[in-house]
Amino acid sequence: MKFKKKTLLLFLATLLLFAFSASIALAADTEVKAKFYSKDQDSNYKVTAIISPLGEGHDDLSYVSDVYLLVTRNGNVYERVYFPEHELTKNHTSSSATLYLTQSGNYDFTICMGNDNQQIGMSVSDSGNTPATYSLSISSMAALNPFSDVKNNAWYTDYICTAYSLGLINGMTATTYCPNETMTIAQAVVLATRINQLTTLGETIDYSDYTGKWYQPYFDYAIVQGFLDPTYESQWNQKATRSQFADIFANCVPDTYLTAIHNYNDGDIPDVKLSDTNGADIYKLYNAGILEGSDASHSFQPNSNIKRSEIAAIVVRMVVEEERLGYVPDGDEVV
Repeated sequence: MKFKKKTLLLFLATLLLFAFSASIALAADTEVKAKFYSKDQDSNYKVTAIISPLGEGHDDLSYVSDVYLLVTRNGNVYERVYFPEHELTKNHTSSSATLYLTQSGNYDFTICMGNDNQQIGMSVSDSGNTPATYSLSISSMAALNPFSDVKNNAWYTDYICTAYSLGLINGMTATTYCPNETMTIAQAVVLATRINQLTTLGETIDYSDYTGKWYQPYFDYAIVQGFLDPTYESQWNQKATRSQFADIFANCVPDTYLTAIHNYNDGDIPDVKLSDTNGADIYKLYNAGILEGSDASHSFQPNSNIKRSEIAAIVVRMVVEEERLGYVPDGDEVV
């Protein structure tokens, strides 16, 4: 994705991710080459560590075993999050470990292995190799999730918090998000417009002073920019189908922002063909890692309505490349 990542990092106030790259087999005497990036150190919700090969020419890469992210809080061991056992290859196969923070405090993160917390991570920089540790201070967890109806253990919580921090979504009230309610056409257009603005302007436009219909400036913007069919305006208060939302979202950013990382061909989605209404848009979002379907066979259910919880996940995947389904980090990429 060619989005200005430095600009995007300024907006990610709830998501903390680490990206690590391994260069040789993970054994007791191994150093894991590490790179990481942070989103905001004062209000975070999710931490993900990814270990993967640096690039070509590392045929001796082997198997992840007993490697974990050691997390301390206020100087005490908080949790050991193990990487699933996984074979690493020079083709960038990776293994990841994820932690959800639920308390405020001062955190430190280190890649370790063994019962004695042997540190194996090293950070590569211009000044040489330094221990791959990272510190994080969270003063208030309340800032991460302002919605009383979004529980911390729900599958969609971190998506809602991230999208909220980006300024892409709001609650139905100041304290409720209503994750199980369906999305209207107008709400979908508002989100698509904000995504377009964030990825092209680096910020969203505030229309709070607009005195007309609350949704009008978003429709006007989308139509002028050419990514919205004007006929949607007459349907503004109707519930959006999954097919309609795919049409709106697949066109709100240039194709370069939706580079294919999968290979769904015509018929691979059991209830959608390329020739169907909005079929090409649906396949584009599947191939870009934005969608994966609602069941094991990857069915899309194009005529059903879409929930606010589901749309939050999709919004985040649209603007955060690392959150896309099937994303594998480029070990040679400098973040």
